[in-house]
Amino acid sequence: MKFFKRKEPSSQDERKMSPWKKWVARIGVVAMAIAATLIPTTQSVFAEQITKKYVYYYADIVGSGFSNVDEPMFFWNGTPTYCIQPAQHMPGPLGGNTGGTVTTGDLFSKTSLDSYGGLSSQQKKMINAIAYYGYGYTGRDSYDYYFAAQTLVWEQVGGGAYWYDHENGVNAAKAAIMADVNNYLSYTRDVPNFRLTDKFGNVLSEGSSINFDKAVIGATYTITETKGILNQFKNSENDFGNRASVNGNKITVTIDESDYLVDRTIGFKKNVKADIDRGESCIIYSSSYQNQFVTGNLIGEGMYNSVTLKGIGVPVEFTKKNEAGQALANAVMSLYKVNSDNSRSLVETYTTTNSSKHFDLAPGKYEMIENTPPKGYYKSKPVTFTVEKKPYETQSFEMVDEPLKLKIAKVGANTGNTVKGAHLRLVDQITGKDLATWVTDGRDYIVDPSLLDADSKYFIYEDAVSDGYFLLEDRVTIQIPEYKPADSELVEDYKIYKIEDEEIDYRVTKVDAETGKMISGAKMEVRDTNNNLIDSWTTDGTIHTIPKDNLAAGRTYVIHEVEPPKGYYAIPSDVTFTVDPKFKGTYTARIEDYPIKSSILKVGESGAPVAGATLSIKDSTGTEVDRFTSELAPHSLEGLVNGAEYTAEEIEAPAGYYRTATPMKFTVKATNVTDQSTPSYVTFENIPIEYYVQKVDQKKKTLLAGAKLQIIDDETGNQVGEDIASKSDGAVAIPNTWLKAGKSYTVHEKEAVDGYYYAAEDKHFTVPATLEEAKQVDKTEFTITVEDPKIELKIAKVDKETGAYVGGAHLALYENLDDVDNNIDPVARWTSSAEEPYKVSDDVLLKSGHTYYIREEGDVDGYFLNESAVPIEIPSNYNNGKALTVTFENTPIKWHIKKVDTERNLLTTSKDGTFFTLEVYDTQETLDDASDDGTPIATLLTNDAAYAANGYFDMEEYIKKGLVRGGHHYRIHETSAANGYRLAADQTVQISTTGDTETLVSVVEDERIQVGIQKVDDKNNLLSTYTLLGGKKVGFELTIYDEETGNVVATVNTSSEEYQQNGFIDVSEYLSASKTYVVKETAQPRGFYKAKDFTFTVDSLEYKEVDVNGEKKKIGMISMIDPQMHVQFRKENKVGDVIYGVDGQGFIFQIIDTNTDEVVGTIDTLNDPHNEAGYIEIGQYLQEGTTYRIHENQAPQGYKCSEKDAFVTTPGYYIESEGHVQNVVIQFD
Repeated sequence: MKFFKRKEPSSQDERKMSPWKKWVARIGVVAMAIAATLIPTTQSVFAEQITKKYVYYYADIVGSGFSNVDEPMFFWNGTPTYCIQPAQHMPGPLGGNTGGTVTTGDLFSKTSLDSYGGLSSQQKKMINAIAYYGYGYTGRDSYDYYFAAQTLVWEQVGGGAYWYDHENGVNAAKAAIMADVNNYLSYTRDVPNFRLTDKFGNVLSEGSSINFDKAVIGATYTITETKGILNQFKNSENDFGNRASVNGNKITVTIDESDYLVDRTIGFKKNVKADIDRGESCIIYSSSYQNQFVTGNLIGEGMYNSVTLKGIGVPVEFTKKNEAGQALANAVMSLYKVNSDNSRSLVETYTTTNSSKHFDLAPGKYEMIENTPPKGYYKSKPVTFTVEKKPYETQSFEMVDEPLKLKIAKVGANTGNTVKGAHLRLVDQITGKDLATWVTDGRDYIVDPSLLDADSKYFIYEDAVSDGYFLLEDRVTIQIPEYKPADSELVEDYKIYKIEDEEIDYRVTKVDAETGKMISGAKMEVRDTNNNLIDSWTTDGTIHTIPKDNLAAGRTYVIHEVEPPKGYYAIPSDVTFTVDPKFKGTYTARIEDYPIKSSILKVGESGAPVAGATLSIKDSTGTEVDRFTSELAPHSLEGLVNGAEYTAEEIEAPAGYYRTATPMKFTVKATNVTDQSTPSYVTFENIPIEYYVQKVDQKKKTLLAGAKLQIIDDETGNQVGEDIASKSDGAVAIPNTWLKAGKSYTVHEKEAVDGYYYAAEDKHFTVPATLEEAKQVDKTEFTITVEDPKIELKIAKVDKETGAYVGGAHLALYENLDDVDNNIDPVARWTSSAEEPYKVSDDVLLKSGHTYYIREEGDVDGYFLNESAVPIEIPSNYNNGKALTVTFENTPIKWHIKKVDTERNLLTTSKDGTFFTLEVYDTQETLDDASDDGTPIATLLTNDAAYAANGYFDMEEYIKKGLVRGGHHYRIHETSAANGYRLAADQTVQISTTGDTETLVSVVEDERIQVGIQKVDDKNNLLSTYTLLGGKKVGFELTIYDEETGNVVATVNTSSEEYQQNGFIDVSEYLSASKTYVVKETAQPRGFYKAKDFTFTVDSLEYKEVDVNGEKKKIGMISMIDPQMHVQFRKENKVGDVIYGVDGQGFIFQIIDTNTDEVVGTIDTLNDPHNEAGYIEIGQYLQEGTTYRIHENQAPQGYKCSEKDAFVTTPGYYIESEGHVQNVVIQFD
């Protein structure tokens, strides 16, 4: 800050104290802050100082006349202060005119600001603005501004001292200050107008400040200041953070979950652009001295406007519905907010109406709980739903209540059958009020759901009951569940409550008086006391139930036996019963009949009882009344008729005896229940059964001991008795108790004698049914003879393929496989014959059904050694009369060797007659090549006729010589390959020891050499032909030489069909992988330089992928480069200008070979193409190393041909560094 400094008077006499100064000198000094929010603490004021400065001033003060006076100017830390309490004096040394400082002891703690506090807000605003724009403001260094500002302050606070300056210095300063003050006040009076709109432009609120409490979460709102004065304010408050932004006159605010039900404000204060920075404003005061103030920066003086938004939730509609999808009223609901910790916070409890319920909910998870459902409906399970942040659409959720569907079924307690005619009543448990009454009609009664509440109890009373049932004495409680039951508990969506009546259940049993077992065949009836028939039936061995509908509680009835069952006496008197109303169970009347008895006993010829006989008892009509198996005690016959005659017949004899064929008759005595009959006895004679069995040699018919035989019951397939061991001294008797008369049996050999097969077939026999039949059978048939054939075995060693006998093989026969593994001596050992099979000695007793093993103990030349133990199964049965012959096969060794390329094509000889040579070495039983002796066992040439005919080398002759043996390894080595192929790597082959492969095929594969040759120019463009004199196109001729011998290997021409199709010529078949070759261009091309000679080996070439007839191949490509020959010609005049022609005619030149005087080409300067410099290309006519004469032989009309020819000589070979474009110029003379 700059302050105006006036020159001090030179002496004390020049100074006069003005009345104003004297008056001011008697008041104290204090500085006051304008804005309460900026008042510093008293301690900060104590740390500062107030100073005074005098200026020598010529003025008229309060009309006292003009004079020079010393007037004081007060400062606080360099900032001007102004008096606001004119009636007080300054303290201490500041009261004099020598200057000075107020000490901290002169300042007091803040106790009262009456002089400042009594000012109005407008006065405070004015004096602060006056002081701000007064002395020290930009450009206002004159002390006139200080005294002008002090005068204006007094005018605002109502003081009585004023300046009068005839030089207009103070008055002018006052006018300037007030102009700025008024401008400032006008600026601060502009009030903004805010307009709040949503996304769709709808105006939601408008005013200088806005308080809007329906801002939807997730929505973005725009606040527009419509007057365009927002730039006059600064954003002094922003509760929204980065979700609120200001751009020009527009404010954009986005509401999120944190704003839910919270007031958020964005505020603005009026901006005042200060040119100077005075720091903070404050008050300097004293309790007994003059109060003064010092201004700070202007900040709008309380001008503040704001926009406050309160967030509400997004719109949600929740509907309580019935099953038809209609809104359902009168349900009491509670909505809960599900918090992040899964706790619940109640949002609202309400009762539903016939419309949806609207909510404004913060996004998140909620749960709607139904506290009380409407009448006639079950309560629904809570519904959990998630409200998404979708401020511009209403999200809908619903809860559906299921109606109470209730049926009452009246049924019998025991049968579950519906009951008609019962009088029922539904009663409310709480009020006791009858809700419904009805009489059952055999159908379920549907209860009106509007009568019922979920989670409530009701009573069912029965007032009357129909016949056949007991009256329900106790009420039935029905509990309506809170929630709809599971589908498994419902029938067609209805909950059915069954009201059960106990059925009248009276039953009758007819039983044997002695055994208690129920009996059939009695005719029974029930009558009432009036002899009315109630029920009738014939017993069937089960309990009979009297139809309940025919009985009534409290009545009496009579049971009468009309006719007893066969074999029983009738009851002596009827049975009476009364239906007891208080007995609600099952009542059973037991009616007993005593049986009529008779007995029969089966005895043998000795009179002793015989068990096991099956007897049939028939009445006089032939009807069987009983069938039983005899025991050692008499058999009791039941159900017989008194005095009737019966026949006893033996159906099946006991085991070991023949059946008695003649039936026996007997009569039952007539008795009563108290006089039982004695048993009747019938005697049958039984003769025992006798059979024998024996084992014999099939041929010799001699008895054999040691065979185990079984007797099998043909009917059951089961063995009877135990095994029977054959004897050499006679037949063995079969115990008679194993056999039954009339049944068939089989004798089966369970175990044969060693050295013999099992019998070829079982022996069958049938025991005669009766003794009479047995007497008709020849006695020899009662001995069963089983014949066994002797085992004879022959073993043949044969070739597996031809079947011919193989001699010289060492073989052994072992009894078990373990014997083979453990080197136990075999049962036989022999050397095979090439003439006949080997027969096993008769001394070796071979077992039928047993498996023996043959093993080869040494190999035979030309065959694989069969190291496995080959099983030989001796059949259990063999009865063709010949020895059993088995074969033991040896697989012959077969080995073929094939020579192929990588595509498995057979290789013989190449086009030039070269072929492949293979050598085979025996490396014994190792893979080590060094183990062979360096001498091949076979040398194989692919030009062999047999090889070409067969397509392989057959190693049979080497196999037969014993040079190739099983288990050995062999090395196949290729010593030479035909042209066009690479040598194959050595291949090791193992001949199997077991012959698991019928023919071993070894394939020696040679990779084909892939080399191509092509002709290109110096820009790598493919060349195929060039033009001769006369216009004929010919191909480039290339020749391949053997570098070592100089012989021509192949000559190719690019005019070939192969070259035209593929872009190269395949020369692979002419090349050997081990030689070096040179390619030369042998014909002189026209228009090109000849290619350089190219030396190469197959492996030195660069291989690249080439498309050949749609197939990708890697080719070692030889590119012979023929650079194009470039010679240019133009016609010039003497000054060097190019001449093309005259009047549409060009100059015609001939190009002549100086060696042959042949014209090789012509030049037309007008019509031949030329470049920008006028040159015509003529290199296409020329050959390298040749001199040409260019002769003009035709000129345009009016011109004559040039008499001078031009000459050009092409180099012998193109050298790129020397350049190859020659310019030929003929000047027009």
